[in-house]
Amino acid sequence: LKSEYAAFLEARGLFEPSWVKPPLGDREHTYHIFFPEAMEDFAEYRDLLANEKTIRLVHTEKTGGEEKLFLYDSSRAEIRAAVLGLLRLHEEEGIAYEDMALSVPGLEHMEGCLMRELRLYNIPARRRSGKALAEYGAGNIFSLINSCVANNFSFTAFKALLLDGRLPWQDMETNRRLIRSGVENNCVSAYRENGRLVDVWEEALPGGGELGRYYRNLKRQLSSLAAARSFTELRVRFFSLYPAYLSREKSSAEAAAVLTRCMEELAGLIQLAQEYPDLVPASPFAFYLALLKEKQYVPATQEGGVNVFRYRVAAAAPFAVHFILNAGQDAATVLYQPLGFLRQDKRARLGLGDTDASEDFFRLYRQDPPEGKAVLRVSASEKTFAGWAIPHSGFSGKTVRADNPAGDPFVQEKAWWAGAEGKFPGRLFPVQKQGFASWLGVLASRGKERFDFLSRAFGADSVFLEERIKHIQWNVCLDDALDRKKRNARGKDSPDKKYLRLSATDLNEFYTCPAFWLFRKIFSIPVFSLEAKLLDDASLGNLYHRILEKLFVKIRKEDGAFFPDHLKQYFSLLRACTEEEVRAHPAFQGPLAVPLMVSQAGAITRRLQRLLEAEAEKFPGYAVSDCIEKYLGFVKGDMIFVGKIDRVSVSPGGGPIVVDYKTGATPTGAASRESPASPLRDFQMAMYVKLYEEEKQLPVENGYFASIHGRAILGVFEGPTKEDPRGGREKYQATLEAFEKYAEGFARAVKEMDFTARGVPFKTCAACDYKTICRSAYTLNLPRPGEEARAP
Repeated sequence: LKSEYAAFLEARGLFEPSWVKPPLGDREHTYHIFFPEAMEDFAEYRDLLANEKTIRLVHTEKTGGEEKLFLYDSSRAEIRAAVLGLLRLHEEEGIAYEDMALSVPGLEHMEGCLMRELRLYNIPARRRSGKALAEYGAGNIFSLINSCVANNFSFTAFKALLLDGRLPWQDMETNRRLIRSGVENNCVSAYRENGRLVDVWEEALPGGGELGRYYRNLKRQLSSLAAARSFTELRVRFFSLYPAYLSREKSSAEAAAVLTRCMEELAGLIQLAQEYPDLVPASPFAFYLALLKEKQYVPATQEGGVNVFRYRVAAAAPFAVHFILNAGQDAATVLYQPLGFLRQDKRARLGLGDTDASEDFFRLYRQDPPEGKAVLRVSASEKTFAGWAIPHSGFSGKTVRADNPAGDPFVQEKAWWAGAEGKFPGRLFPVQKQGFASWLGVLASRGKERFDFLSRAFGADSVFLEERIKHIQWNVCLDDALDRKKRNARGKDSPDKKYLRLSATDLNEFYTCPAFWLFRKIFSIPVFSLEAKLLDDASLGNLYHRILEKLFVKIRKEDGAFFPDHLKQYFSLLRACTEEEVRAHPAFQGPLAVPLMVSQAGAITRRLQRLLEAEAEKFPGYAVSDCIEKYLGFVKGDMIFVGKIDRVSVSPGGGPIVVDYKTGATPTGAASRESPASPLRDFQMAMYVKLYEEEKQLPVENGYFASIHGRAILGVFEGPTKEDPRGGREKYQATLEAFEKYAEGFARAVKEMDFTARGVPFKTCAACDYKTICRSAYTLNLPRPGEEARAP
């Protein structure tokens, strides 16, 4: 291998010192090599250099600065202490920030928090170590393009490319519209059908439309870029993205500098390819990506400040102050392994051993500059951003447990606002001053006349809201409440009497949080997710309901009742109903809907078969009534109660039962019943019982929730037992009476436009989709709506 590589170098006039030992013939000059222990390949040349009188080795001193290591509980505390230490040295001892340095093992894990803390304390800093070009926002564009093409423009890869705000996109709004269309049409990924790869984006976007043309042109250009056959073609393809997709004018200074450097590297590859055409790789784009992941780049900057280095880079540099952070065993260990790609036993046979240079580097950092003693501080933490860690073994017996530093203006300000004892901090940093000014401006706007609907009702002058509620929530008559199309045809200005529409969903949402109901139902604020989904519980639940509706209609027509002996026949009917429904009405929209649902038909059938087996045990011989997926409603006062019952069956004793299907978990019995210890919180079963009894004038024997995925059937009110002779429908009467009071409370609140969120638990607010609108989840040390002020 060595001979072949040497011949390769000679044939092309190349030189590599690792393979060819140069002659040491210069006797006129004396050469000094400083700190050879820090050199990774010094061991290979040790014997060669030892006998040369013209070469002098300057080794690290065995003694130097302090040898203590300060240990913190977490990296955040360690960083905060280091920043406060730099601030103190600058203000109390007058040391310029430019004469300070931070060396950080594992800088990639700590850089974000470290630079943020420096900014908070108004300490200027500059990063003196580079990152790979591909790690910069603009330099990552090539990796994102490769991911798109390699994954056939899957939604995840395409979204990452189009919505990356660090890239100089010409038309970001069109990018957003394209991704929104992908969400709406569930463009998750391409798929194969009859041996052909189907692009879901092309299927979902019309060819003649603006978005369709935008996508197809972009896809064609990105695909041709990734398939470039030469480095020259690769550069041409990249510049063809300007100006239709990328913009030089909208590029930030950093993005422009990074892309310029990327193009310089590409120009170097083009030149090499011209000199050595026989060495051009099969995939120039893949080779270029590998190069960008290795090439380090440090943005040129003239700004001064604390110098931030990767560990080892600035060892022995003559800074007046040098802090080493994150000096844990793994992060700060410097281990040189010649031919590290070989196994340990093979390297041992070659006489190659490992060299641990960790102690040498610690000694290098302790070297005092010629002009005087420097400040060196080494620290580590037990809980780092990369996981748990222990101090480096070089500081065994020299580790000092460090506490959080005192005199932190941020901590003092927080404690003062919380009402703790102590004085207000003697100084504030710009970010604190800006935050206080913003808070003061908001506070000034909170006059007595400032309205907050979370704490009090809307006023009589809220005409728009009143009209909106009438349009959304009030129906013309019972027929219109049950038939939305008919209601819309009659129009909101019909002279007929109007009624307040009320459903179980209305009550469930309103009594969870009135503000949530207002946002969702009246303001119609959609909950938008920037993800393309396929089968969520809601869409799958609708499909289950349609299949079961079709199945029980057939069972009612053929058998009249559900007979366990006919389960095999029912399974055959179920398979037919499932296959028919997934093709006619798939669970979601988009080009993936039918092929995916057809592939899932077998799994859907098996889940519903298990449900039928559970029904056979629970409801043997129960007749199937004509109430299957049927809308019912009745009027009481100025309210219309409406709902859609999944199914009603009749027991052999003649008592009707209400069955409601759930995809996942069912509501608990306690939540569906009113009791002194547990108020009614799920109104669905109570609503269905009221609807059926008002419609048929027959008492319901029981109500059941059936979980499809859980294969469980829960009875809400069982019949009388020896332990509870008042069980069943008679005992449930208290719940139905409470239900009517809840309905009246809802109607009263809607008429008075009172949507104050009283007593809503923080857990509910924290999980709410609308918390960023009402903001109640973010109040600090203030009374929540309907609560008393809390003590600090």
